[in-house]
Amino acid sequence: MDVRRDRRCVAVVAVALGVLAGCGGTGGENRTAAAPSPPPARTAEPEPPAVALPNLVGKGLQAAEDEAQAAGFFALASHDALGRRRDQVQDREWTVCFQDPAPGLAAGSTLVVLGAVRLGEACPATDQGAETAVEGDESADATGMPDVVGLSVAQATRSLGTDAVTLRDATGAGRSVDAARSWQVCGQEPAAGAPRGGPVTLAVVTLAEDC
Repeated sequence: MDVRRDRRCVAVVAVALGVLAGCGGTGGENRTAAAPSPPPARTAEPEPPAVALPNLVGKGLQAAEDEAQAAGFFALASHDALGRRRDQVQDREWTVCFQDPAPGLAAGSTLVVLGAVRLGEACPATDQGAETAVEGDESADATGMPDVVGLSVAQATRSLGTDAVTLRDATGAGRSVDAARSWQVCGQEPAAGAPRGGPVTLAVVTLAEDC
């Protein structure tokens, strides 16, 4: 038996085992922790595509609203372009004088505001109703009577709140006011600015009649 060769074999095996222990043994002191992966980058949501808003001026209010919706605009609002704060109860009885925004490309979620007058009325040079408060005259303070002349009866009664309101047919025919949105206020007593707290009388006619 060659003892020297056996000793060399044992030495080689020992060295090999040492190398394995140094590379990965059971101890974790030589291990390097892997860095956490960065979170995936967020991509910006794409802007909604622009839609072509048609020119609606000069068209009947109902036709204009239908055309706007057909083009992809469903947020629509209208007001009295003469500043008389009348409701557009029957859209077919109104003609569009102004639109905001102007015709062109816009997001489909854009609010389209139409200023209109009743059929047969001339459009004013500028939109008189764009800044008109719907719920009454905001210039009156909380204790003063609001100006409700020109409002529908429904709007006027909301503006007057808890005040006791009597409705009187301004034509003298004694008709019953049975549909508040179909009547408009031609006169009020007490007048705008007077102290609140007492009874209020409103002289009214239908929306189809002039005061």
